[in-house]
Amino acid sequence: MELHGFLLKCCAVLLWKVQTCCKALFTAVTVSLAWLSFLSFCLADFLPSLKSLFGNPVYILYLCASIIQFNSLIGMVTYKPKYIEQQYGQTSSKTNFVIGLINIPAVAFGILSGGLIMKKFRISVLGAAKLSLGSSFFGYLLLLSLFAMGCENSDVAGLTVSYHGTKSTTDYEQALFSECNSGCACSKNDWDPICGENGVTYISACLAGCQAFNGSGKNTVFFNCSCVGTLESPSRSSSAVVGPCQKGNECSKMFLYFLVISVITSYTLSVGGTPGYVLLLSGNSSPSVLWSGHRYNLPEMGKQKMWGKRSMQTLRLQNTQVCVSGADFGVGHGVHFLQRCCPLGSPEKVFSTR
Repeated sequence: MELHGFLLKCCAVLLWKVQTCCKALFTAVTVSLAWLSFLSFCLADFLPSLKSLFGNPVYILYLCASIIQFNSLIGMVTYKPKYIEQQYGQTSSKTNFVIGLINIPAVAFGILSGGLIMKKFRISVLGAAKLSLGSSFFGYLLLLSLFAMGCENSDVAGLTVSYHGTKSTTDYEQALFSECNSGCACSKNDWDPICGENGVTYISACLAGCQAFNGSGKNTVFFNCSCVGTLESPSRSSSAVVGPCQKGNECSKMFLYFLVISVITSYTLSVGGTPGYVLLLSGNSSPSVLWSGHRYNLPEMGKQKMWGKRSMQTLRLQNTQVCVSGADFGVGHGVHFLQRCCPLGSPEKVFSTR
């Protein structure tokens, strides 16, 4: 009996191991087949499709133009107001008002100009892609030139200068606090700048050591600021007003130049807007016919598609059936091919465009 039970246990263990090995082998075979299927898909469909896609000059040009536009517009729209505030010492309200006042008309005029250029010169789809890329590239260069302009950094106590008037070279968190504000329990994360009598900007009234104030809003004046001292008597407490200290007259001129180049940049980037929309909506702008089970593009007919101009095209095909779909090709260009199928052996068929 004991021998019989032992044999049964050995058989059960052996069967379990065989079952486990079979499951592992089945999993390995399944994974291998999946990889083989994936590689077969890549070699048979994906890679040829990718090669065909990147061999399309219109797609490549549009892709490059979109990348340049996103890199320029996203940064400009997101950080331009704050950049103007900090670099040129302008208020938030004035910054947003000026950006809307000068940039929105420039963008509208640029989009209109792009449409007029497309209509005036009867630019093809490939030409529209080149125009979009060119405007994006030159607009991006103009945008980069804005960083070459600017004003000198303001004197901010604890950041660019120390509380004693020397250039700050110590750690940021340590430089924010000094003997004059050590007993105020100030926060280092609050940015509420004030301008002292000495022409130095302080991060907040607390860090400036101010103990009293008068007025409200923009008319608030702080008194008994222990960290604000004049050059003649640095130990004497002084007053401060709300807002950062204003920069010199040279900065105002630079801000004017900045606005002029900003308008030109917005206009240049917007010229490629209409060609970009035409590319996005048109897809494959070349008309095509179905010939013996294969679709062929007809670029010589596509040249007649400009802006609703009526013309007639003659297509000569020998011993075949030609079916032209009734869909509109070249959205925005006024191309339309009549739905018709021509019998076999017809030597000459006429298609109309409008």
